[in-house]
Amino acid sequence: MGISTLIADAEILEDPATRRVWVEFSFAPKIKKKLLDPVQYARLSLQFQSQLRSSAGLALYEICVRYLTNPSHLTMREPWEWWRPILSGTPDTEAGDEAKREYKYFKRDYLRPAIAEVNAVTNIFVELVEHREGRRVAEIQFRVSERKQPMLALDEHPNVFDSTLVDRMVKIGIPLKEAQTLYADNEENRIRAALQLTEQRVRSTTLPPVRSAPALFKDALKKGYAPPVDTVETPPPGGSAKLAAAAAANAGQADDPKARLRSEYDAYRRKEAKQLYEEQGDAEREVARASFESDVLPALGPHLRDDWRRRGLDSKLVETAFFDWLAQKTWGEPTDGDLLAFTLSQSRAA
Repeated sequence: MGISTLIADAEILEDPATRRVWVEFSFAPKIKKKLLDPVQYARLSLQFQSQLRSSAGLALYEICVRYLTNPSHLTMREPWEWWRPILSGTPDTEAGDEAKREYKYFKRDYLRPAIAEVNAVTNIFVELVEHREGRRVAEIQFRVSERKQPMLALDEHPNVFDSTLVDRMVKIGIPLKEAQTLYADNEENRIRAALQLTEQRVRSTTLPPVRSAPALFKDALKKGYAPPVDTVETPPPGGSAKLAAAAAANAGQADDPKARLRSEYDAYRRKEAKQLYEEQGDAEREVARASFESDVLPALGPHLRDDWRRRGLDSKLVETAFFDWLAQKTWGEPTDGDLLAFTLSQSRAA
């Protein structure tokens, strides 16, 4: 039946001269009036629809945007199994592996990527609301709000920062949130100088071992006794040639907003990859670690290989390399569209 029940009349016509065939149809006057009334509909932006790359993201956007003006700002509440074929585009009868028909896989493979894409690309912000029965997620719905920050072009983003400095602070043992706070509260050149002093001191084989790299860095940053350095720095040794080359490229392009944005995006993807990894079962994590160890680890430097064997993911250097690899394996090389979407999501957070 579908839309045909709304049609009052339909006729197939053919032009004898050109053999062209077309269909004419009409709606009843009352139905036509309602169909043409824009108040009945949510406005869907072709700009946003064209930027949504996944069918799950597009489906979620088309559903959620209708609730933007709803007083509750909440979508309908349905069992999560009801949402699965809508976002996956696959009927349950064709869903395949029964073992994969669990909420944690649906959330990992469809919900989280779709929400992230909608929040990054469109003019709405979507939050997942889970309703549990005991420990089990039984029903879900979405909370929808309007993006307040105006949309910005990639090269006009004013808040892009040199996240390589944040990454370097994390690598010497400073928690990410504290590193971001230190970055926000101090001048870049002062941070860069304190980092270089700390990294050189840690690598020194002639001086006594450093008891706490974070403490040394924060002391040098606070008191300002680290000698100033040029913006373009020599990347620290001890990693693989590939990692060192990437560090050199980031440092050499410190004044390039897009290069800095790419570094920030890589840090964001590492965080996303880590979250996906932590949501996996023990068997899946073991497969990922084994794949990294066989495919990637041999190409890394001896320092990283030793760290992997001794400390595993407790090593900041190893953690960065592992989740860089996992992000690349999961999502592939980022496109300009991915970077634009990330910029827009960051502008909303700002």
